[in-house]
Amino acid sequence: MLSYFLEEKMITMTNHLAKYKDWRRMAFFLAMIGVIQFFVLCTIAMLFYPGGTELNPNINGYSFFMNAYSDLGRIYSPSGISNTISRMLYVIALISINVLLIPFYLSMNYFFRENNTERIFSPLATICGIISALFGIGTALFPVDLFPTIHLFFALIFGLFSSLMLGFYTIPILLHQSYPNRYGYVNISYAVLLAIYMLLVLINPVPTTELELIMITTGQKLILISGFFCIFILALGAIRRYNISS
Repeated sequence: MLSYFLEEKMITMTNHLAKYKDWRRMAFFLAMIGVIQFFVLCTIAMLFYPGGTELNPNINGYSFFMNAYSDLGRIYSPSGISNTISRMLYVIALISINVLLIPFYLSMNYFFRENNTERIFSPLATICGIISALFGIGTALFPVDLFPTIHLFFALIFGLFSSLMLGFYTIPILLHQSYPNRYGYVNISYAVLLAIYMLLVLINPVPTTELELIMITTGQKLILISGFFCIFILALGAIRRYNISS
C-alpha cells in the first residue's frame, strides 16, 4: 500500500510537468549547473570575506581550513566588519542550488518503478530531497551570527535529509537491473565520509583549539563538497540513462 501511495503522489506531481517537453533532461542539467554555480559563487565569496574566525577574529581574509561555509553568510564577520558582498554571493549560491535541485528530485522517479522496493525508496528519496532543499534555503536566510540556533537547526536538518536522500536513492540504484551500480557505490563512499565526520563532531562538538577548529571546518567542507559531488554524478548518470531510455 505504501509503495503505491508514494508512487501515485510522485506521478501526480510529475504529470503536472509532463506538458513541458524533455523537462526531466532539463532538470538533470539544472542540477549540475546548480552544483557548479554554488562552488563558483562561494569561491568568489571567499575572496570578499573580510576575515576572522570564532577563535581568532583578527585573521585577515577567509581561511579555508578555519572558516566554515556558514561564515560566508554572516552579516558581520567575527572581526566586526560588514560582510555584505560575501553574504550576498553565499545566499544566492545556496538558495539557487536548492531551488534547482527540486525538479531533479522529482525527475529521478522516472527510473525506478520496476518493483515495490523501488516504488517505496525512490519516492522517499524524493521527499527527503525536497525537505533538504527547503531547509537549505532556510539555512541561507538565517545568518549564523544573528540567528545561530536557527541557522544550525536548519543546517542540521538540511544535512540529515540530504544524507537520507542519497541513502534512499542508493537502494533502488543497486537493485535496478539496468541502472549502473557505480552510482550507488559513490553514495556509499559519501556515507562512510559522513559517518567519520559525525564521529569527529560527536567527540568534540565545540572546538577550543586551532587544530580542533581545522578538523571541524575542513571536515564540513569535505562533506558538503562530497554531497554535492554525489548529486552531480547522479545527475550526469541520469542524463545518460534518460538519453538511452527515451
